[in-house]
Amino acid sequence: MKKAGKGREFVDKAGTCRNIYRLMQERDITVMQVAEILNISCQAVYGWIKGEKFPRLEHLFTLKYVLGTTVEDMIRLKEG
Repeated sequence: MKKAGKGREFVDKAGTCRNIYRLMQERDITVMQVAEILNISCQAVYGWIKGEKFPRLEHLFTLKYVLGTTVEDMIRLKEG
């Protein structure tokens, strides 16, 4: 039986980050607001938006409340 590794190989990281940004825009939530709520830098949030970084799991769980959604709705899975 093949192991899934760290679990991220099935996640479309860039698609997930684009989705988080879309949700932020729909709810008029700024990068600065997200950074302040999560106690991280604006650069970290911009890294998600650019697809250079991926949010930590604990940040996804906080974002679900901020964005009024679920973690499952934020994450995009790879096709195939």
